[in-house]
Amino acid sequence: MDRSTCCRPRTRSGSQASWRGATAFHCGSSRSRATSANTEVIRIARASTGREKVLFFDGKYHGHFDDVLVEIEDGHLVPEEDGLPHDVTTRTRVVPFNDLEALERVLSARDVAVVITEPALTNNVGPLMPDDGFHEGLREVTRRTGTLLAYDETHTQVVGPGGLTRRWGLASDFVTVGKSIAAGIPLGAYGMTEEVAAVLQRPDGRDDDKPQVAVGGTLFGNPLSMAAARAAMSEVLTDDAYAHSQRLGSRLADGLSQVVAAAGLEWTTHRFWPRSGLSFSPSPPRTAAEAMEDFDVPLRRLLRVHLANRGVWDAIVGAGPTCSVAATDEDVDAYLAAFADLIGELV
Repeated sequence: MDRSTCCRPRTRSGSQASWRGATAFHCGSSRSRATSANTEVIRIARASTGREKVLFFDGKYHGHFDDVLVEIEDGHLVPEEDGLPHDVTTRTRVVPFNDLEALERVLSARDVAVVITEPALTNNVGPLMPDDGFHEGLREVTRRTGTLLAYDETHTQVVGPGGLTRRWGLASDFVTVGKSIAAGIPLGAYGMTEEVAAVLQRPDGRDDDKPQVAVGGTLFGNPLSMAAARAAMSEVLTDDAYAHSQRLGSRLADGLSQVVAAAGLEWTTHRFWPRSGLSFSPSPPRTAAEAMEDFDVPLRRLLRVHLANRGVWDAIVGAGPTCSVAATDEDVDAYLAAFADLIGELV
């Protein structure tokens, strides 16, 4: 994982991940990490359902591959970046997070192979927390329309062993993970139910004439990545380590709230276990569109530069600070002091 967003440079980097398995488990690693896991999940879902399309929620980030690099612009789907196939938008559907009606309208066509989502959107505009009953509705409509469901826990696994899937008791057909499960060594992995995994099984071995699904690669399952993952998940990312990072995250959120309140700003502090941060709005956003209305890119960039100049590295502009297992109370104090300095200057 990248250096902790709540650690000064003198503090060593720490990872936060642990996955305790799905019914069947297939593992792969590559330079693109969780991108490869999500890519293969889509292939398995297409092979399982005979359908072509994939659905994501607006504001998502699931890696850099063609199907996911599509966004809503002025009510239309457009490629996010150059170099993508001209027909990429025909294979992808995007709807607002927390909008079960929009989701059902799209899935009712019964041409979507899989819905891929974080349990809470955390990266580009996050966190966007699910409404009460959202995940139950998501699971019900996917099952009713014959659509598979995948939870991407690459970022949300930071909340503890098993990520939000375990914490919230979610039911899905796939789970994907990456980044910190191997403590910085490239690794992406995914688990799936036995029913879905059947499409990969070849009971008669190599000579089985069953059609093959395009999975695997030269570096997949390599000994270095596997050893790093074993060490990270069994020796580093212990229950005590997660409890430590969660305590620091709560302390950081408390401090951010106090600074904002003292300055008279109507900003919202979000609390996501070890991860904290701010929305420049009086209430938490529910959708990506709401989040972007108050995102204030210049202010986000100013905050990042201000912190960096005072020895605090706040990683991704839209992600918010996360306390790693290596962070300390002194690191939280340093973050809050630098943040308070900036707010004092601005106000």
